[in-house]
Amino acid sequence: MLLLFAVLIGGGHIEGPIRNGIIQSGAAVLLLILAWRQRRDSMLPSSALLPVILWLAILGVFLIFLIPLPPALLPGGREASDAVRALAGVPQRWRPLSLDPAATTRMAASLLVPIAMTLATLSAGPRGRSWLIRTLLVMAIASAFLGMVQLALGYPGWATPFGKSDPGVADGLFVNRNHQAMLMLAAIIATALLIRLEGSGSRSALRISIARRRVHLAWLLLPLFTVMTAASGSRAGIGLLLIVLPASIALGIGGKGRVQASAFPRWIVVLIVAALVAVLAFAVIPVESIATIRSRMVFNGDTRLDLLPDVLNLVGQHWPWGSGPGTFVPAYKGLEDLDKLGPAYFNHAHNEYLEWLSETGLIGLIVLIGAVGALLARLWIVLGSSRSDNRKALALGGAGIMLLLGVHSTIDYPMRTDAHAALFGLALGLLFTPALDPSDKTNAIASARSGRRWLMAGAVGILALAFAGRIMQLRLAEVAAGDADGALASIVGGGDGFAGAYAAEASLAAGNAADARRRALAAIDDTPLSVVAVRTLALAEGKLGHQAAARDAWRAAAGLGWRDVPTQYWAMRQSLADGENAIAGMRADAMLRMNQGVGPFADLTRSALRDPALRHALVARMALNPGWRQNFFYNGLPVSDGDLPGMVAALKELRATAAPPNRVEARATILGLLQRGRVTEAVEIDRWFASLRKRDPGSLIDDANFERAYADYQGPTTPFDWSLLGVSGNSAALDESTPRSMVVSTSGTRGLSGLRRFVALAPGRYRLDYRMRGAAEAPSSLGVWIGCGSTNTVIAQSSTDALASDAFEERSILFDVPPTCPAVQIHVGGVGTEEAEASFNGFKLSPAGALPSPSDRR
Repeated sequence: MLLLFAVLIGGGHIEGPIRNGIIQSGAAVLLLILAWRQRRDSMLPSSALLPVILWLAILGVFLIFLIPLPPALLPGGREASDAVRALAGVPQRWRPLSLDPAATTRMAASLLVPIAMTLATLSAGPRGRSWLIRTLLVMAIASAFLGMVQLALGYPGWATPFGKSDPGVADGLFVNRNHQAMLMLAAIIATALLIRLEGSGSRSALRISIARRRVHLAWLLLPLFTVMTAASGSRAGIGLLLIVLPASIALGIGGKGRVQASAFPRWIVVLIVAALVAVLAFAVIPVESIATIRSRMVFNGDTRLDLLPDVLNLVGQHWPWGSGPGTFVPAYKGLEDLDKLGPAYFNHAHNEYLEWLSETGLIGLIVLIGAVGALLARLWIVLGSSRSDNRKALALGGAGIMLLLGVHSTIDYPMRTDAHAALFGLALGLLFTPALDPSDKTNAIASARSGRRWLMAGAVGILALAFAGRIMQLRLAEVAAGDADGALASIVGGGDGFAGAYAAEASLAAGNAADARRRALAAIDDTPLSVVAVRTLALAEGKLGHQAAARDAWRAAAGLGWRDVPTQYWAMRQSLADGENAIAGMRADAMLRMNQGVGPFADLTRSALRDPALRHALVARMALNPGWRQNFFYNGLPVSDGDLPGMVAALKELRATAAPPNRVEARATILGLLQRGRVTEAVEIDRWFASLRKRDPGSLIDDANFERAYADYQGPTTPFDWSLLGVSGNSAALDESTPRSMVVSTSGTRGLSGLRRFVALAPGRYRLDYRMRGAAEAPSSLGVWIGCGSTNTVIAQSSTDALASDAFEERSILFDVPPTCPAVQIHVGGVGTEEAEASFNGFKLSPAGALPSPSDRR
């Protein structure tokens, strides 16, 4: 049941904290039951001694990091946490080595799953181990079929257990496609074991016949798991499949038992599997998914490789003691590289070994080397033994699954999910399968009085409830911290500094500054790397009138990383006040990177650009072409009154750099200027792009026949270029046949255009010529009109006379531009209430009299 539920609900890691708590509580109960049974019946074989020692050594590492030590014995390398505690006025006392004891305790609780699975597998006996392998296969089949449903039905909510899925690939029961691939590969190995061991030791002809049919059915699972490994789209999974599949086939057909000897010839088996793989792949994987998978197999760089130098820096920062198991996230945030900052953060190092070293230091390295050596020695001994062909097969299968997870751990974190942790425990138990299982004969305790047995059962039950309660408390605190739920954090408690920080924040929001200060200090005492706790302390000190303490707390918070927006905004303003303009620009850049140039901070920064010092510093960062730049300048709306001065000045300064602004970035500012009648300034900004336009002879505008690529009209160009609008049933699309034209349609909505551009004109009389093609009645519903740019008041409209033929027909509009309208808008769209469609091209704008000089053209 533990294995079943671990795979069923344990594939989400941090996305499923409550589910993880349920699984780990179940593992605690199973361990207590196994301990009780061991005392009664000596269930564990002698081969369990080494796995028990290995697990105790790993638990010992956790214990070392959780035992409080006197201040004199605490190591260096914790300058950030020591500085935070000192600035917060938290007294020196005995503390554990871990920078986040709650996270270390949570990670220790997650170890209960593989430990329980290891001991359960060793004590299960041959029949029990067979059932465990079958359970694994049943859950792998369930995950494979769920992946098929995802591909076939487009990822419905009920088929995505963790609420999200990678498009075009099958995640099955997991939140991560790589973890789904690892389950499929492990299931291939487990299938080979089932084929190898099915019916072994049977003497009954009936049982051998049944076993042979099961073997034939088991062979059909290999194509299923192979195809679904490919359907996961995991590069690591597909690469390992090339090794795992042939090795598993060799393991499956390598037996000498009566069932295997009576099966098909081996070469036929290989051909059948290959044929079924091809057929199933064609039936299951959609064409669009094949394209997705193929594109993923082309290596174009990997952010995990970009992270490697920073992780190595983290290892060195905390060497040789480590920051404590489970503390990677807060420890890494303090060292995060600004140039790699983005909306998402790395919740793991994507390398289990380096993450383990950064968290546990030298002692973790010693335990890791010892564990690998012990596993290799065990495999060597089993394979060199002349006893039990079945034991060798189980050892090979277990070692294969562990090697699979070990290789994957170099680029991911499979062991951090309960599903794969349970799988690792099962594999470890298979590797240490005894030559002879313990006798079923019970010892004297089994014959004890019934009342005593009930007493022991009650004690086990109480301990199980206590363990489960503590585990769920830790998981609820994790939920509170992840959801920033101060109310839940106040209820749960549990010594989790990150959760306690949100309880302090909630208290401050309720107006209780003194209580918020007390809670923030307690959270810092538990977890000094909680920037929310330090920032809340700063705010509380400020409200209580302790300005010096507030300033010290703000400075401490600013040193804990780039990701807390209120802290970084304070730090940015403080840097400007201190004359550290470059640092202010870096901090503004950091916040804009995290939010991709949108949101409340981006709005504040646009207004703050009126400050020349901040503007100069931020333009220097803009010149590096960060990903947030375009969103910052253009968010779909014209620039507001308060933001215009800073945005205009920033665009002008950016024009002098090696990365000048593009049309999209200038659009919102130009629109804002035009709406406020500041046409001269708008034209000045647009003049940067005017040289890129090819003027049509005798015309004040360019692009008469829409010569550009379609994308140039769809994207947000400058207002002085043709733009597709597509509002309320009025739309336009480029017809690239000869002659090129713009096809405009309307559903009968008058006054809304599908195509528009601004033109800056001096007062006077002008003529707009164009060509139109469509049904005879089209002009009564579709046409061209001229509006004043500042008010959009219509000053002229095209004729509604019917078209004479189905060819392009010349039309024109004569209009006067008053002095109050320095810019006009040319609209193409609905002028009536009937549905219609027509094509337009050949636009030419000229004065009704003489053509103005080039310097007057816009």
